[in-house]
Amino acid sequence: MNLESSTSISDDKALVDESKRSLIDRAPKLSRRVFILLLVLVALVPAVAVYWINQILGPAYQGKLEASILLVDVPPAPYYELPIRERPEIEAARVIIHNESDSEWTHVNVRINRHYEVYDMEPLPAKTSRSYLLDRFVARVGAVLDIRQVKIKQVEVYGRVPSGGRGTYQQRF
Repeated sequence: MNLESSTSISDDKALVDESKRSLIDRAPKLSRRVFILLLVLVALVPAVAVYWINQILGPAYQGKLEASILLVDVPPAPYYELPIRERPEIEAARVIIHNESDSEWTHVNVRINRHYEVYDMEPLPAKTSRSYLLDRFVARVGAVLDIRQVKIKQVEVYGRVPSGGRGTYQQRF
């Protein structure tokens, strides 16, 4: 290989590098402000879309369970006006779920205040009741329901009906 051919190769590389640089220099560039605005839009558009779809469509339809809910040994409203340290211990407070339908429910899930829940593997036969101690209810993060600190505002019951669909019942207190 002679000296002339090696210089022509290096000249060709220089021309290619120069053409790449000129393409890069001529390409449109985003300013920092526009770049941040686009990032914010990319993050917000899906969240806003999901929110509006939820508002327009509403919650998914679920069948209604024929049920009744009874709270037993739960303190009255004035109890929660006391400072926590002055509130007496509550033992054996429980919620009773009564299946008023003519069919049994399986996969029963009882939820208190949309936060604490208990899942029951045993089917709940028709026209029967089941009692759940309130200290059995646990939040998804592992916190146990403390009736001294948490006033029960609503109880929801979810269960699978014989048709295979899911039914719900909700009661506010």
